[in-house]
This record gives sequence, C-alpha cells and structure tokens, in this order.
Amino acid sequence: MSMPRLLEPKLVSISSVDGEHLSRFTKIFTNEKYYTTLPFALHCNGIVCIPYLLLEESTKNIFFFNPTLRQSKIIKGLVGISNEIGCGFGYDRRRDVYKYISITILKNTFHYTVHILTLSNSTWKTINVEADDKNMWIGKYCYGNSVHLNSIIYWVKSKCVVTFDLCDEKFDMIPFSNEIMEHNYFPFANKKLVVWKDESVVLFVGGVTSVQMWVLVVSNWSWRKHLIIDATPFNRLRPLEFWSHEELLMLPEDKPIISYNIRTNTIRKDNSDDFRVA
Repeated sequence: MSMPRLLEPKLVSISSVDGEHLSRFTKIFTNEKYYTTLPFALHCNGIVCIPYLLLEESTKNIFFFNPTLRQSKIIKGLVGISNEIGCGFGYDRRRDVYKYISITILKNTFHYTVHILTLSNSTWKTINVEADDKNMWIGKYCYGNSVHLNSIIYWVKSKCVVTFDLCDEKFDMIPFSNEIMEHNYFPFANKKLVVWKDESVVLFVGGVTSVQMWVLVVSNWSWRKHLIIDATPFNRLRPLEFWSHEELLMLPEDKPIISYNIRTNTIRKDNSDDFRVA
C-alpha cells in the first residue's frame, strides 16, 4: 500500500508481560490541533482506519495509517452524513482493494444508502438498499466497533449479527441461538464481536457472573459455545480484544484492565492503577 506521509500519530500496542502484570498502557494518539475526538479505530491487515472530525469543520474525514511502513493518508468524507448508523473497514479480496463503508438511513424510513470508499484511488460510490427484513434493521445497528474477516464486515445487534460482504456488496443476517438469547440481560452493552486467531469471529456474551464465548461456524451461519469465563470475582467483565491467540483483554467494573488466558484460566493485571476504558 503506497500512501503519502501526512501525519505521524503515536500508536501504542501491548507487546510484553512481566510475571502476572501487563506492560503499562498509554492512550492511542491524539492531536488536538486536528481532531476533536477519537471514538474508535478500525483495522485490517495492519492498516489502521480512524474516522475523525476537524475542529473547524463538521465533515467526518477518514485517516488511514500503516504503522509498519510509517505511511498515512487522509481522505475527505462525504458531506451530510449526520444520519450515519454504521461504518466499517476491510479488504475486498476479489478486487484486491481496501474499502471503507459508511451506512446512512433516511429518517423514519427503511431506505439505506451505503457509501463505499476505495482506498487505492480515494473514490466514493453509493448504493441504495431496501431492507428485506425490517426487524433486522430497526435502529442504529452499529453497536460497538465492527470487525472484519475474509472480506466480510460484522456488526452486533440485540438478536442477530449483521454482515456486509465487501466483494458482493450485499448485507446478510446471522441470528442468535436460543441459548444466547436467554442470556440477553442487557441488549447491546454485554455483547462484543472479536476476531480470534485471524480465522474465526467470536461473540462474547457477558452477564453478572459469567462471560460466554461463542465461535461463529461459517458453513451454516451458526454459533458454537467454546467456553464460559467466571466473572464472579470481578462483578462483571467486559471483553475488549484478543492481543494474542490465548490472551483476552477484559475490563472489570471500576477496576484496571486484565488479560485472561483462555487456555490456562490465568489472569494478568495491569501495573498501573489509573487505566480505565470509558
């Protein structure tokens, strides 16, 4: 990926552990001269994608950064996307291009527009979507960050996972099993999609006393329970992300972040006492 070098943001990742403790965390980059907020970062194949707002403008722009090549690129967003209900970033393996998508809805309707940005030529195109299953689309369905695997972008809803195929540029839906629905204590806040081992999409369903890990079976769009994590000592755990194949970052309620090893059931704690995720 060849991109002009525009900015030099500071990106920090976890790279080591010391005994039972994680290395100290620092925040992902902020540059108050250019940005108002950094709500989230998307990533695919080592490329980081961050939508942001300029201080003097209301248009969302998209910042792309390759930490390995130390190259970055800013692409102007579309005007008038205040009705955006979802966004995602991924790789179209059929066309060998990276795509960023922004989904907007016409107020009080089920008419959706998908704005597709192709990173290689910095061009936008739009496609209109009429939802076949209105129950699938009601409300803002981009709860939390999207995840990407094998040219498909995933978002979580209360009763299903919504997908967008970057090759075919079509939506689909993966319903939750009855068992997952039985643990639907808090419709959105307790569900988290994560990519595991770069080969599987995982759904975490958290409750007061436990966190369930479900693996998506792609062949038939079903869910297989993989394990249950005891959350009793922490009074709720919020899964964040895998930072290795076995180590899962999780956030206890009102406590520093921890790393949970899903193979050994051991826990590592952050050295600092001031790290929190809002």
